[in-house]
Amino acid sequence: MFFVLLTGVLGLAILTVLLWARVRYSWLGTTARVIVLTLPFERIPSLSVGGSTLRFSQLATLVGFYFLAILLVRQDSETLRIRLGNLTWFLLGFLVLGIPSYFAVIDYARFYVTFAGVLFAFGACWFVAHFAKNISTLLSELVLVLFGCGLFAIYQVGADLVGVPLSLTFLSVEYSKEVFGIARAQGTALEPLYFAGMMFLPLMYGLFHILAEAKPSPVVLPFFEKPARWFLNRPLLVFGFFAGILFLTYSKAALALAGLGVGVVLLQALRRFSLKKIWARFWPFTATGIGLVWAVFLYVERARSVGGELWTNLVDTLLGTSPSSTERLLYLQTGLDFLRKTPLLGIGSGQFGVVARAYLQARGLGLSRTQYLIVNNVYVEVWLEFGLFSALVFYALLGFLLWRGLRRFWAYRFDRVPGPELILTLTLCLYAGQWLTFSPIFIMPIFILLGLLYRTLTVQEDIF
Repeated sequence: MFFVLLTGVLGLAILTVLLWARVRYSWLGTTARVIVLTLPFERIPSLSVGGSTLRFSQLATLVGFYFLAILLVRQDSETLRIRLGNLTWFLLGFLVLGIPSYFAVIDYARFYVTFAGVLFAFGACWFVAHFAKNISTLLSELVLVLFGCGLFAIYQVGADLVGVPLSLTFLSVEYSKEVFGIARAQGTALEPLYFAGMMFLPLMYGLFHILAEAKPSPVVLPFFEKPARWFLNRPLLVFGFFAGILFLTYSKAALALAGLGVGVVLLQALRRFSLKKIWARFWPFTATGIGLVWAVFLYVERARSVGGELWTNLVDTLLGTSPSSTERLLYLQTGLDFLRKTPLLGIGSGQFGVVARAYLQARGLGLSRTQYLIVNNVYVEVWLEFGLFSALVFYALLGFLLWRGLRRFWAYRFDRVPGPELILTLTLCLYAGQWLTFSPIFIMPIFILLGLLYRTLTVQEDIF
Protein backbone atom coordinates (compact mmCIF):
# COMPACT_ATOMS: atom_id res chain seq x y z
CA MET A 1 0.00 0.00 0.00
CA PHE A 2 2.84 2.36 0.89
CA PHE A 3 4.52 1.64 -2.44
CA VAL A 4 1.29 2.38 -4.32
CA LEU A 5 0.85 5.70 -2.48
CA LEU A 6 4.46 6.65 -3.08
CA THR A 7 4.17 5.85 -6.78
CA GLY A 8 1.00 7.94 -7.00
CA VAL A 9 2.58 10.94 -5.27
CA LEU A 10 5.68 10.79 -7.48
CA GLY A 11 3.56 10.42 -10.60
CA LEU A 12 1.45 13.43 -9.63
CA ALA A 13 4.56 15.47 -8.92
CA ILE A 14 6.07 14.64 -12.32
CA LEU A 15 2.77 15.42 -14.08
CA THR A 16 2.56 18.77 -12.27
CA VAL A 17 6.05 19.72 -13.39
CA LEU A 18 5.18 18.86 -17.00
CA LEU A 19 1.88 20.78 -16.95
CA TRP A 20 2.91 23.71 -14.77
CA ALA A 21 3.49 26.20 -17.56
CA ARG A 22 0.94 24.73 -19.96
CA VAL A 23 -2.29 24.92 -17.97
CA ARG A 24 -4.57 27.74 -19.14
CA TYR A 25 -7.69 29.31 -17.67
CA SER A 26 -9.67 28.08 -20.71
CA TRP A 27 -8.99 24.52 -19.56
CA LEU A 28 -11.41 25.10 -16.67
CA GLY A 29 -14.28 25.77 -19.08
CA THR A 30 -13.38 22.70 -21.12
CA THR A 31 -13.30 20.56 -17.97
CA ALA A 32 -16.71 21.89 -16.88
CA ARG A 33 -18.04 20.86 -20.30
CA VAL A 34 -16.65 17.35 -19.82
CA ILE A 35 -18.27 17.12 -16.37
CA VAL A 36 -21.65 17.96 -17.90
CA LEU A 37 -21.33 15.63 -20.88
CA THR A 38 -20.29 12.67 -18.69
CA LEU A 39 -23.39 13.17 -16.51
CA PRO A 40 -25.18 9.95 -17.65
CA PHE A 41 -22.25 7.61 -17.08
CA GLU A 42 -22.90 6.40 -13.55
CA ARG A 43 -22.27 2.69 -14.03
CA ILE A 44 -21.22 2.25 -17.67
CA PRO A 45 -18.47 3.19 -18.14
CA SER A 46 -16.93 3.65 -14.70
CA LEU A 47 -13.80 2.72 -12.78
CA SER A 48 -13.64 0.37 -9.80
CA VAL A 49 -11.37 1.92 -7.16
CA GLY A 50 -10.89 0.52 -3.67
CA GLY A 51 -14.21 -1.27 -3.56
CA SER A 52 -16.18 1.76 -4.77
CA THR A 53 -17.09 3.13 -8.18
CA LEU A 54 -15.38 6.21 -9.62
CA ARG A 55 -17.52 7.82 -12.30
CA PHE A 56 -16.11 9.82 -15.17
CA SER A 57 -17.91 12.97 -14.01
CA GLN A 58 -16.18 12.55 -10.64
CA LEU A 59 -12.82 11.99 -12.31
CA ALA A 60 -13.33 15.11 -14.43
CA THR A 61 -14.18 17.05 -11.25
CA LEU A 62 -10.90 15.96 -9.68
CA VAL A 63 -9.00 16.99 -12.80
CA GLY A 64 -10.76 20.35 -12.83
CA PHE A 65 -9.77 21.18 -9.25
CA TYR A 66 -6.23 20.00 -10.02
CA PHE A 67 -6.01 22.51 -12.89
CA LEU A 68 -7.56 25.19 -10.70
CA ALA A 69 -5.00 24.56 -7.95
CA ILE A 70 -2.11 24.96 -10.41
CA LEU A 71 -3.54 28.21 -11.73
CA LEU A 72 -4.07 29.60 -8.22
CA VAL A 73 -0.57 28.72 -7.06
CA ARG A 74 0.79 30.27 -10.26
CA GLN A 75 -1.36 33.34 -9.46
CA ASP A 76 -2.91 33.37 -12.92
CA SER A 77 -4.54 36.77 -13.38
CA GLU A 78 -7.79 35.46 -14.92
CA THR A 79 -8.19 32.84 -12.22
CA LEU A 80 -7.63 35.35 -9.42
CA ARG A 81 -10.54 37.40 -10.79
CA ILE A 82 -13.02 34.58 -10.14
CA ARG A 83 -15.95 35.82 -8.10
CA LEU A 84 -17.19 33.34 -5.52
CA GLY A 85 -20.98 33.33 -5.64
CA ASN A 86 -23.17 32.63 -2.64
CA LEU A 87 -23.46 29.05 -3.86
CA THR A 88 -20.00 28.58 -2.35
CA TRP A 89 -21.21 29.59 1.11
CA PHE A 90 -24.30 27.41 0.87
CA LEU A 91 -22.22 24.34 0.08
CA LEU A 92 -19.59 25.12 2.70
CA GLY A 93 -22.30 25.99 5.22
CA PHE A 94 -23.91 22.59 4.71
CA LEU A 95 -20.60 20.83 5.43
CA VAL A 96 -19.63 23.00 8.41
CA LEU A 97 -23.04 22.87 10.09
CA GLY A 98 -22.99 19.10 9.71
CA ILE A 99 -19.75 18.72 11.72
CA PRO A 100 -21.52 17.64 14.94
CA SER A 101 -23.03 14.68 13.07
CA TYR A 102 -19.55 13.44 12.15
CA PHE A 103 -18.86 12.60 15.80
CA ALA A 104 -21.88 10.28 15.94
CA VAL A 105 -20.54 7.96 13.22
CA ILE A 106 -20.59 4.23 13.95
CA ASP A 107 -19.34 2.75 10.67
CA TYR A 108 -16.44 4.89 9.43
CA ALA A 109 -15.91 2.83 6.27
CA ARG A 110 -19.45 3.65 5.19
CA PHE A 111 -19.03 7.27 6.30
CA TYR A 112 -15.92 7.80 4.18
CA VAL A 113 -17.56 6.38 1.04
CA THR A 114 -20.77 8.40 1.35
CA PHE A 115 -19.05 11.60 2.47
CA ALA A 116 -16.68 11.35 -0.49
CA GLY A 117 -19.79 11.11 -2.68
CA VAL A 118 -21.14 14.32 -1.12
CA LEU A 119 -17.84 16.12 -1.73
CA PHE A 120 -17.79 14.99 -5.37
CA ALA A 121 -21.38 16.13 -5.93
CA PHE A 122 -20.79 19.51 -4.28
CA GLY A 123 -17.48 19.92 -6.12
CA ALA A 124 -19.06 19.22 -9.51
CA CYS A 125 -21.91 21.62 -8.75
CA TRP A 126 -19.50 24.40 -7.73
CA PHE A 127 -17.14 23.86 -10.66
CA VAL A 128 -19.90 23.83 -13.28
CA ALA A 129 -21.56 26.87 -11.68
CA HIS A 130 -18.36 28.91 -11.99
CA PHE A 131 -16.80 27.74 -15.26
CA ALA A 132 -19.44 26.30 -17.62
CA LYS A 133 -19.94 28.31 -20.83
CA ASN A 134 -22.47 28.40 -23.68
CA ILE A 135 -25.14 26.63 -21.62
CA SER A 136 -27.67 26.40 -24.47
CA THR A 137 -25.18 24.61 -26.70
CA LEU A 138 -24.08 22.45 -23.77
CA LEU A 139 -27.65 21.30 -23.19
CA SER A 140 -28.03 20.40 -26.87
CA GLU A 141 -24.84 18.33 -26.66
CA LEU A 142 -26.02 16.64 -23.47
CA VAL A 143 -29.30 15.69 -25.18
CA LEU A 144 -27.26 14.03 -27.93
CA VAL A 145 -25.20 12.11 -25.35
CA LEU A 146 -28.43 10.98 -23.70
CA PHE A 147 -29.73 9.95 -27.13
CA GLY A 148 -26.79 7.56 -27.41
CA CYS A 149 -27.51 6.25 -23.92
CA GLY A 150 -31.16 5.80 -24.93
CA LEU A 151 -30.17 3.70 -27.95
CA PHE A 152 -28.06 1.56 -25.62
CA ALA A 153 -31.09 1.13 -23.32
CA ILE A 154 -33.22 -0.02 -26.28
CA TYR A 155 -30.52 -2.56 -27.11
CA GLN A 156 -30.60 -3.79 -23.51
CA VAL A 157 -34.34 -4.36 -23.54
CA GLY A 158 -34.39 -5.96 -26.99
CA ALA A 159 -31.36 -8.17 -26.36
CA ASP A 160 -32.73 -9.40 -23.04
CA LEU A 161 -36.05 -10.16 -24.71
CA VAL A 162 -34.40 -12.56 -27.18
CA GLY A 163 -32.20 -14.19 -24.56
CA VAL A 164 -28.84 -12.46 -24.89
CA PRO A 165 -26.83 -13.15 -21.69
CA LEU A 166 -26.46 -10.43 -19.06
CA SER A 167 -22.73 -10.25 -19.71
CA LEU A 168 -23.58 -8.74 -23.11
CA THR A 169 -26.65 -6.67 -22.18
CA PHE A 170 -24.91 -5.16 -19.12
CA LEU A 171 -28.19 -5.32 -17.23
CA SER A 172 -28.17 -5.97 -13.50
CA VAL A 173 -29.90 -9.29 -12.90
CA GLU A 174 -32.70 -7.75 -10.81
CA TYR A 175 -33.80 -5.65 -13.81
CA SER A 176 -33.79 -8.47 -16.35
CA LYS A 177 -36.77 -10.49 -17.58
CA GLU A 178 -35.69 -13.38 -15.35
CA VAL A 179 -36.80 -11.38 -12.31
CA PHE A 180 -39.16 -8.68 -13.55
CA GLY A 181 -40.79 -10.61 -16.41
CA ILE A 182 -39.58 -8.03 -18.92
CA ALA A 183 -36.32 -6.11 -19.04
CA ARG A 184 -36.30 -2.59 -17.63
CA ALA A 185 -34.20 0.02 -19.39
CA GLN A 186 -31.24 0.54 -17.07
CA GLY A 187 -29.00 2.25 -19.59
CA THR A 188 -25.77 3.64 -18.19
CA ALA A 189 -27.26 4.30 -14.73
CA LEU A 190 -27.09 2.36 -11.49
CA GLU A 191 -30.82 1.67 -11.53
CA PRO A 192 -33.75 2.24 -13.90
CA LEU A 193 -35.16 4.96 -11.62
CA TYR A 194 -31.90 6.92 -11.91
CA PHE A 195 -31.96 6.49 -15.68
CA ALA A 196 -35.58 7.63 -15.71
CA GLY A 197 -34.55 10.82 -13.92
CA MET A 198 -31.99 11.51 -16.62
CA MET A 199 -34.80 11.47 -19.19
CA PHE A 200 -36.45 14.52 -17.60
CA LEU A 201 -33.97 16.90 -19.24
CA PRO A 202 -34.37 15.84 -22.91
CA LEU A 203 -38.13 15.46 -22.39
CA MET A 204 -38.43 19.09 -21.24
CA TYR A 205 -35.94 20.14 -23.94
CA GLY A 206 -38.13 18.65 -26.67
CA LEU A 207 -41.36 19.95 -25.14
CA PHE A 208 -40.24 23.58 -24.88
CA HIS A 209 -38.87 23.59 -28.43
CA ILE A 210 -42.11 22.07 -29.79
CA LEU A 211 -44.27 24.73 -28.20
CA ALA A 212 -41.97 27.63 -29.09
CA GLU A 213 -41.42 26.29 -32.63
CA ALA A 214 -37.77 27.12 -32.08
CA LYS A 215 -34.60 25.49 -33.31
CA PRO A 216 -32.02 24.54 -30.69
CA SER A 217 -28.54 25.99 -30.43
CA PRO A 218 -26.18 24.53 -33.05
CA VAL A 219 -23.61 21.97 -32.03
CA VAL A 220 -20.29 21.16 -33.65
CA LEU A 221 -19.52 17.45 -33.62
CA PRO A 222 -16.94 16.05 -36.04
CA PHE A 223 -18.53 13.51 -38.42
CA PHE A 224 -21.91 13.76 -36.60
CA GLU A 225 -22.84 17.40 -37.06
CA LYS A 226 -25.48 16.83 -39.76
CA PRO A 227 -27.20 13.83 -38.08
CA ALA A 228 -27.14 15.70 -34.77
CA ARG A 229 -28.68 18.79 -36.33
CA TRP A 230 -31.31 16.66 -38.11
CA PHE A 231 -32.35 15.04 -34.80
CA LEU A 232 -32.34 18.20 -32.67
CA ASN A 233 -34.25 20.19 -35.30
CA ARG A 234 -37.15 17.77 -34.88
CA PRO A 235 -38.21 18.39 -31.28
CA LEU A 236 -41.30 16.19 -31.63
CA LEU A 237 -38.96 13.30 -32.42
CA VAL A 238 -36.78 14.23 -29.45
CA PHE A 239 -39.81 14.32 -27.16
CA GLY A 240 -41.23 11.05 -28.49
CA PHE A 241 -37.93 9.16 -28.33
CA PHE A 242 -37.18 10.06 -24.71
CA ALA A 243 -40.80 9.55 -23.65
CA GLY A 244 -40.46 6.01 -24.98
CA ILE A 245 -37.19 5.43 -23.11
CA LEU A 246 -38.77 6.78 -19.93
CA PHE A 247 -41.63 4.30 -20.30
CA LEU A 248 -39.17 1.42 -20.74
CA THR A 249 -37.67 2.16 -17.32
CA TYR A 250 -41.07 1.32 -15.76
CA SER A 251 -40.27 3.80 -13.00
CA LYS A 252 -43.76 4.65 -11.77
CA ALA A 253 -42.82 7.78 -9.83
CA ALA A 254 -40.79 9.16 -12.74
CA LEU A 255 -43.60 8.49 -15.22
CA ALA A 256 -46.16 10.19 -12.97
CA LEU A 257 -43.90 13.20 -12.41
CA ALA A 258 -43.08 13.49 -16.11
CA GLY A 259 -46.79 13.52 -16.90
CA LEU A 260 -47.32 16.20 -14.27
CA GLY A 261 -44.43 18.27 -15.66
CA VAL A 262 -45.75 18.05 -19.22
CA GLY A 263 -49.18 19.07 -17.98
CA VAL A 264 -47.80 22.13 -16.17
CA VAL A 265 -45.90 23.28 -19.26
CA LEU A 266 -48.97 22.78 -21.47
CA LEU A 267 -51.11 24.79 -19.05
CA GLN A 268 -48.59 27.60 -19.21
CA ALA A 269 -48.66 27.40 -23.02
CA LEU A 270 -52.46 27.83 -22.95
CA ARG A 271 -51.88 31.39 -21.81
CA ARG A 272 -50.69 32.12 -25.34
CA PHE A 273 -51.98 29.34 -27.60
CA SER A 274 -55.41 27.84 -28.07
CA LEU A 275 -55.95 24.19 -27.21
CA LYS A 276 -56.50 23.48 -30.90
CA LYS A 277 -53.11 24.93 -31.82
CA ILE A 278 -51.34 22.91 -29.13
CA TRP A 279 -53.09 19.75 -30.27
CA ALA A 280 -52.01 20.43 -33.86
CA ARG A 281 -48.38 20.27 -32.72
CA PHE A 282 -48.74 17.04 -30.76
CA TRP A 283 -51.19 14.93 -32.74
CA PRO A 284 -48.49 13.12 -34.80
CA PHE A 285 -46.81 11.96 -31.59
CA THR A 286 -50.12 10.98 -29.98
CA ALA A 287 -51.39 9.13 -33.05
CA THR A 288 -48.10 7.28 -33.53
CA GLY A 289 -47.98 6.29 -29.86
CA ILE A 290 -51.54 5.00 -29.81
CA GLY A 291 -50.97 3.09 -33.06
CA LEU A 292 -47.81 1.41 -31.80
CA VAL A 293 -49.36 0.41 -28.47
CA TRP A 294 -52.46 -0.94 -30.23
CA ALA A 295 -50.37 -2.99 -32.68
CA VAL A 296 -48.17 -4.43 -29.95
CA PHE A 297 -51.05 -5.45 -27.72
CA LEU A 298 -53.05 -6.78 -30.66
CA TYR A 299 -50.36 -9.02 -32.17
CA VAL A 300 -47.97 -9.83 -29.29
CA GLU A 301 -49.53 -12.08 -26.67
CA ARG A 302 -46.57 -11.66 -24.29
CA ALA A 303 -47.12 -7.90 -24.35
CA ARG A 304 -50.70 -8.34 -23.14
CA SER A 305 -49.50 -10.56 -20.32
CA VAL A 306 -46.77 -8.16 -19.26
CA GLY A 307 -49.15 -5.21 -19.60
CA GLY A 308 -51.56 -6.91 -17.22
CA GLU A 309 -48.78 -7.54 -14.72
CA LEU A 310 -47.63 -3.92 -14.94
CA TRP A 311 -51.15 -2.65 -14.42
CA THR A 312 -51.61 -4.89 -11.37
CA ASN A 313 -48.29 -3.67 -9.99
CA LEU A 314 -49.32 -0.05 -10.57
CA VAL A 315 -52.61 -0.52 -8.72
CA ASP A 316 -50.83 -2.28 -5.83
CA THR A 317 -48.33 0.57 -5.67
CA LEU A 318 -51.08 3.19 -5.52
CA LEU A 319 -52.74 1.20 -2.74
CA GLY A 320 -49.39 0.77 -0.96
CA THR A 321 -49.63 -3.04 -1.05
CA SER A 322 -46.90 -3.91 -3.56
CA PRO A 323 -43.67 -5.38 -2.13
CA SER A 324 -41.59 -2.38 -3.24
CA SER A 325 -44.09 0.11 -1.77
CA THR A 326 -44.27 -1.78 1.52
CA GLU A 327 -40.48 -1.90 1.73
CA ARG A 328 -40.07 1.80 0.92
CA LEU A 329 -42.70 2.80 3.47
CA LEU A 330 -41.01 0.64 6.09
CA TYR A 331 -37.64 2.32 5.51
CA LEU A 332 -39.21 5.78 5.51
CA GLN A 333 -41.06 5.06 8.75
CA THR A 334 -37.82 3.77 10.28
CA GLY A 335 -36.06 6.98 9.25
CA LEU A 336 -38.81 9.08 10.80
CA ASP A 337 -38.60 7.02 14.00
CA PHE A 338 -34.88 7.74 14.30
CA LEU A 339 -35.44 11.40 13.40
CA ARG A 340 -37.79 11.82 16.35
CA LYS A 341 -35.03 10.57 18.65
CA THR A 342 -32.26 12.76 17.16
CA PRO A 343 -33.93 15.76 15.50
CA LEU A 344 -31.10 18.26 15.87
CA LEU A 345 -27.51 17.10 15.31
CA GLY A 346 -27.69 14.07 13.00
CA ILE A 347 -26.15 10.60 13.10
CA GLY A 348 -23.51 10.98 10.37
CA SER A 349 -23.34 10.54 6.61
CA GLY A 350 -24.37 7.07 5.48
CA GLN A 351 -25.22 5.92 9.00
CA PHE A 352 -28.93 5.30 8.49
CA GLY A 353 -28.01 2.14 6.63
CA VAL A 354 -25.96 1.01 9.63
CA VAL A 355 -28.41 1.71 12.45
CA ALA A 356 -31.50 0.77 10.45
CA ARG A 357 -30.10 -2.65 9.56
CA ALA A 358 -29.64 -3.58 13.23
CA TYR A 359 -32.99 -2.03 14.15
CA LEU A 360 -34.91 -3.92 11.48
CA GLN A 361 -33.07 -7.18 12.15
CA ALA A 362 -34.17 -6.90 15.76
CA ARG A 363 -37.74 -6.65 14.47
CA GLY A 364 -37.32 -9.90 12.53
CA LEU A 365 -36.56 -8.53 9.03
CA GLY A 366 -33.92 -10.62 7.25
CA LEU A 367 -31.04 -8.46 6.04
CA SER A 368 -27.47 -9.41 5.16
CA ARG A 369 -24.58 -8.17 7.28
CA THR A 370 -23.29 -6.08 4.37
CA GLN A 371 -26.61 -4.65 3.18
CA TYR A 372 -26.93 -0.88 3.61
CA LEU A 373 -30.37 0.68 3.54
CA ILE A 374 -31.50 4.15 2.49
CA VAL A 375 -34.53 6.12 3.66
CA ASN A 376 -35.81 6.48 0.08
CA ASN A 377 -36.59 10.13 0.81
CA VAL A 378 -33.64 12.48 0.54
CA TYR A 379 -35.23 15.25 2.58
CA VAL A 380 -35.68 12.97 5.60
CA GLU A 381 -32.31 11.28 5.10
CA VAL A 382 -30.35 14.54 4.93
CA TRP A 383 -32.01 15.82 8.09
CA LEU A 384 -31.41 12.54 9.92
CA GLU A 385 -27.79 12.09 8.86
CA PHE A 386 -26.45 15.66 8.71
CA GLY A 387 -28.69 17.36 11.25
CA LEU A 388 -31.38 20.03 11.14
CA PHE A 389 -29.15 23.00 10.31
CA SER A 390 -27.44 21.37 7.32
CA ALA A 391 -30.85 20.18 6.14
CA LEU A 392 -32.22 23.74 6.28
CA VAL A 393 -29.29 24.94 4.16
CA PHE A 394 -29.97 22.18 1.64
CA TYR A 395 -33.69 22.98 1.49
CA ALA A 396 -32.92 26.69 1.10
CA LEU A 397 -30.44 26.15 -1.74
CA LEU A 398 -32.85 23.93 -3.66
CA GLY A 399 -35.83 26.16 -2.92
CA PHE A 400 -34.18 29.47 -3.87
CA LEU A 401 -32.82 28.15 -7.16
CA LEU A 402 -36.11 26.56 -8.19
CA TRP A 403 -38.17 29.57 -7.10
CA ARG A 404 -36.00 31.93 -9.15
CA GLY A 405 -36.25 29.63 -12.15
CA LEU A 406 -40.02 29.24 -11.77
CA ARG A 407 -40.42 33.02 -11.81
CA ARG A 408 -38.70 33.02 -15.22
CA PHE A 409 -40.97 30.18 -16.34
CA TRP A 410 -44.11 32.06 -15.24
CA ALA A 411 -43.04 35.09 -17.30
CA TYR A 412 -42.26 33.00 -20.40
CA ARG A 413 -44.78 33.16 -23.27
CA PHE A 414 -43.29 30.70 -25.79
CA ASP A 415 -42.60 33.61 -28.13
CA ARG A 416 -38.83 33.10 -28.28
CA VAL A 417 -36.23 30.37 -28.09
CA PRO A 418 -36.54 28.79 -24.62
CA GLY A 419 -33.63 29.75 -22.39
CA PRO A 420 -31.69 26.97 -20.68
CA GLU A 421 -32.91 28.17 -17.27
CA LEU A 422 -36.49 27.18 -18.23
CA ILE A 423 -35.54 23.66 -19.27
CA LEU A 424 -33.27 23.21 -16.26
CA THR A 425 -35.85 24.56 -13.81
CA LEU A 426 -38.60 22.18 -14.91
CA THR A 427 -36.12 19.29 -15.04
CA LEU A 428 -34.94 19.96 -11.50
CA CYS A 429 -38.51 20.39 -10.23
CA LEU A 430 -39.22 16.87 -11.49
CA TYR A 431 -35.99 15.62 -9.91
CA ALA A 432 -36.98 17.31 -6.63
CA GLY A 433 -40.27 15.43 -6.75
CA GLN A 434 -38.55 12.14 -7.58
CA TRP A 435 -36.19 12.74 -4.64
CA LEU A 436 -39.19 12.04 -2.39
CA THR A 437 -38.91 8.39 -3.45
CA PHE A 438 -35.15 7.78 -3.38
CA SER A 439 -31.98 8.89 -1.67
CA PRO A 440 -29.10 9.66 -0.88
CA ILE A 441 -28.09 13.28 -1.47
CA PHE A 442 -24.94 12.63 -3.52
CA ILE A 443 -26.61 12.19 -6.92
CA MET A 444 -24.09 13.61 -9.39
CA PRO A 445 -26.56 14.32 -12.26
CA ILE A 446 -28.78 16.45 -10.01
CA PHE A 447 -25.92 18.53 -8.67
CA ILE A 448 -24.40 18.99 -12.12
CA LEU A 449 -27.75 20.33 -13.32
CA LEU A 450 -28.04 22.52 -10.20
CA GLY A 451 -24.65 24.00 -11.09
CA LEU A 452 -25.86 24.70 -14.63
CA LEU A 453 -29.07 26.32 -13.35
CA TYR A 454 -27.10 28.51 -10.96
CA ARG A 455 -24.80 29.52 -13.80
CA THR A 456 -27.67 30.49 -16.10
CA LEU A 457 -29.51 32.45 -13.40
CA THR A 458 -26.54 34.44 -12.11
CA VAL A 459 -24.64 35.52 -15.24
CA GLN A 460 -23.40 38.83 -13.76
CA GLU A 461 -25.07 39.13 -10.37
CA ASP A 462 -25.67 36.72 -7.54
CA ILE A 463 -29.28 35.68 -7.03
CA PHE A 464 -29.35 35.25 -3.26
